[in-house]
Amino acid sequence: MKRKILFWDFDGTLGYRKTGMWGASMLQALIEYDPNTKLTAPDFRQFLMSGFPWHHPEKSYTYINSAEAWWEPIQRKFVEGFVHYGVPYVDAERLAVNTKTLFLDKSYWALFDDTLDTLDELKNLGWKHVIVSNHVPELGEIIEYLGLKHKIIDFVNSALVGYEKPNPSIFQHALSRSGNPKHVWMIGDNFDADVLGAERIGIRSILVRNTDSRAKYSCKKLKDVISIVESELKEGTNNS
Repeated sequence: MKRKILFWDFDGTLGYRKTGMWGASMLQALIEYDPNTKLTAPDFRQFLMSGFPWHHPEKSYTYINSAEAWWEPIQRKFVEGFVHYGVPYVDAERLAVNTKTLFLDKSYWALFDDTLDTLDELKNLGWKHVIVSNHVPELGEIIEYLGLKHKIIDFVNSALVGYEKPNPSIFQHALSRSGNPKHVWMIGDNFDADVLGAERIGIRSILVRNTDSRAKYSCKKLKDVISIVESELKEGTNNS
């Protein structure tokens, strides 16, 4: 039997950060510094809309060769935001470090309730799982903490390979690492990054936990992925 591979996005698809992402992490750090702050996580949004690698997925980031180098421009954005709201620069630098620490604190990360059961059911049907994610360099540690390490055969992290979804290079990299399987799908919650990016190089895709009329395949419940990939597999077999 030909190898059957499912590429999975991570954040928003399999797992999530319980208290929120970047703005929430900045706010957590600020509250520890100033418990009386009136700011909210959305107040930092303007400082988080640029400066991250995924804001320019058309570029290659293969020159970034360490976690420290990856985080450097991100932490500058944190500093910029804190200074804007009146935090002295020296303190802002310290808060930027604390923001990174809080973001990476594995206790803040969780899996969706249906993640493990869905992965297990698909595995029993012969599908193997690969995570393909735009994420921080430490994603592997988060995956292991959440118990996903033994559910997947590999993970492809943009911060490590130097290409961000929807750049075709990250999908081509994932295909190559997976042995160029005959049966392959990309599953994620972001239409542009996950669905459109994968379909541009011929990978069928499923939009999950989200809706978009442009998506050929979509489902709100992760378990519905099972019926989609299995029915398409049977149809393909009957037509071959």
